[in-house]
Amino acid sequence: MPAQPVMLINNGIISMKNIIVISTDSNLAETLTGALPYNFTCAEAFEHPDQLFAQLNRLNPDLVIIDFMLDDLNGGGTVHQIKSDSRWRSLPVIILSEFSAEQMSNKFGSDAMIKKPFNFTELDTLIKQLL
Repeated sequence: MPAQPVMLINNGIISMKNIIVISTDSNLAETLTGALPYNFTCAEAFEHPDQLFAQLNRLNPDLVIIDFMLDDLNGGGTVHQIKSDSRWRSLPVIILSEFSAEQMSNKFGSDAMIKKPFNFTELDTLIKQLL
């Protein structure tokens, strides 16, 4: 049974937290949706930053989770593109990686990194800290 969605109440308006998952693993968003109480939307990796920003504008996420290993570019470069754009600089971004945070040194500007395979409780705690 999926977890109950986390709701944000702001000025009497209730909204579900929206998290975009950028990964070439099509099962990742589905797996996360079944395990954690957020609205996950799977977005594909993009070859051009304009495509990514169009999706960010359309979906207006509260947080982005990016798989470091993408087919045509790396997730670190994608994070750098997001954090370099003034419209999205404050958007929290988590990188999922096979490499440890010590190896990556958080050099791409992500707000957090989590090593794969990851623990759902650890990811949920991290998401709550960033939201």
